[in-house]
Order: sequence, then C-alpha cells, then structure tokens
Amino acid sequence: GRMDEALVELKRAVELDPRLPGARKLLGTVLKDKGYLDDAIIQFKNAITLEPKDAELRVLLGYTYLEKGNREEAIKEFSRAIKLKPKEGRFQMALGQAFLQEGEYEKAVHHLEKAIKLEPTLAEAHMLLGEVCLAIRKLNDSTEELKEAIRLDPFRASWYTLLGSVYFTKGLYGEAVKEYMESLRVDPGQAEPHLLIGRAYTTMGLFDEAIGEYQKALELDPNSPEVHMHLAALYRRLGRIVEADAE
Repeated sequence: GRMDEALVELKRAVELDPRLPGARKLLGTVLKDKGYLDDAIIQFKNAITLEPKDAELRVLLGYTYLEKGNREEAIKEFSRAIKLKPKEGRFQMALGQAFLQEGEYEKAVHHLEKAIKLEPTLAEAHMLLGEVCLAIRKLNDSTEELKEAIRLDPFRASWYTLLGSVYFTKGLYGEAVKEYMESLRVDPGQAEPHLLIGRAYTTMGLFDEAIGEYQKALELDPNSPEVHMHLAALYRRLGRIVEADAE
C-alpha cells in the first residue's frame, strides 16, 4: 500500500543524501509504524547524530525503545528530550509512561503531574496518572483522573474499561457495568468488556445475565481461555456440570 511506497521513496532519499535528518526521521517513523523497530532505531540514531538538538527525535527513539521493551534506554531518551525542552508536557508524559511500565510509580506520578501542570488538556496524561493511581490503590484519585481524561477525549474505549475496573475494585459493581457498557458503545467489537460485565454480574449474583455476557464475549473471541474459564466456573457453581465440562 501507500506505506510501502513511502518506505521505498524515503529509503531512496536517504541513499541519495545520507545527511538529510528529516528524511531519516520520516523513514524511522514509517519503519516504527510497520513494526521494524530495530531498523527504526538505526534511522533515529543516525538522524540524532545529524541533529543532536532535535528533542522530537529523542522522543520518537524513546517510544521505539519502549515498544521493544527496553525501558532503560527509553527513559534515557525521554530525559534527554526534557533537557532540550523542559516545558513540553508531552515529553514529561512520555517519561511518566516509561516509569509506569517500569513499576516506578512515585517517579511516574511526578512526571505525569508535571505534564498536566504544563498541559492541563493532555488527556492521555490524565489517563496514565489514573492508571498509576489504580496501581498504588489511590482509587478516588484514579477515578477523578480517568473521568477528566474521558471528558477531554471521549472516544477511547479502553479508558472507559479502565474506569470500570477502578469502580469494580471499589466494589461499585453497578458503576463498573455502566463504564464497561460505555466502552462497548464506543467500540462494539471488543470481547473484554463483555467478560468484565459477566464478572461483575457474577459478583452481583445475576447469574443468567453473566452467562449471556460470557457467551457474547465468546462470539467475539471464541478462543479466549479466560472467558471459557469464567463460564465453566459459573456453570459449576450453578451445578450445571455437563456444561462446565464442555468449557
């Protein structure tokens, strides 16, 4: 497709003039989007050699490392970008995200709060802060951050699912179901919210409704071991052993 054509043209541009940082940056971005992470890293590094003060390049390289699971290198690159542009909220957010993935929650909170202070409308920073707060069991803070993220960007299905999981953790199962349903309204093709609604209904003692949700999840994802396990456990609990064994 068009992405392959772009790849060919950009490779040609780099071959014709290897000292074009812009072409290398674009080539790296296309390679990253296509999943060629090692090749993307090479292009970003070469571009940085040509343009060492380009903070955006550092962030692109950092995100590529993050995708590869190399959080240590990602943290280094995001930190370098922040040194070049300390007032850029997106860069603080990127560093916060890397620390979240690393399980360094205190540092994650520090950088995500900084990001929000610099750019209060950065929806993703609110979402990530909500995720950190859930991990450290600050459930009320988590709820507030996720609500703000959704207010700023109401079209991210997974954010409703995350908010639902915060309510579930708080024992507010009805509220959790509402958020899981919102997630399905935004993106009806997901199996996970049906599984989570089923789990909430089971906890609420609404067993027939729970079975219905697990079955909807299996229609969308027939090979999900988790859904089969939950459905089998529920059948067993209800004494429906034959059906349980079939799962």
